[in-house]
Amino acid sequence: MSKQRVTRQPARSESQWRELIERQATTGLTAQQFCERESLSYKSFLRWRSRLRRPAPSAAGEFVELTAPPEPTAAAPVAERGAGACVMELCVGPSVTVRIYAAP
Repeated sequence: MSKQRVTRQPARSESQWRELIERQATTGLTAQQFCERESLSYKSFLRWRSRLRRPAPSAAGEFVELTAPPEPTAAAPVAERGAGACVMELCVGPSVTVRIYAAP
C-alpha cells in the first residue's frame, strides 16, 4: 500500500484572508462554493471570517490614571472662564470625545 503525501499550502497572512473574504462577498457564490473554486479550506475560511468580524480588543473597562501637570498652565482659572466652560477634553478615539465642564 502506498502512502499519499498531502502538501500543505503556505500559511496566509491576515491581509490575504481579508482580501479573500472580501472577494467572496462580491462573487455571489456561497462561502463553500467560493472555497471549492479557490481550493481553500472551508473550515479555515469560516474561522478567519469569524475572527475578522470581531471587533479589535480595546482597553474598555480598564482604568487609566490621569494626573495634573506639575506646573500651572497658561489657561485661566475656572472662575475666570465662567460656569459651563469646558475644563477638560479627553479624546478617546477618532469619534469619541469626553468633555468635562465647570459647575455653575
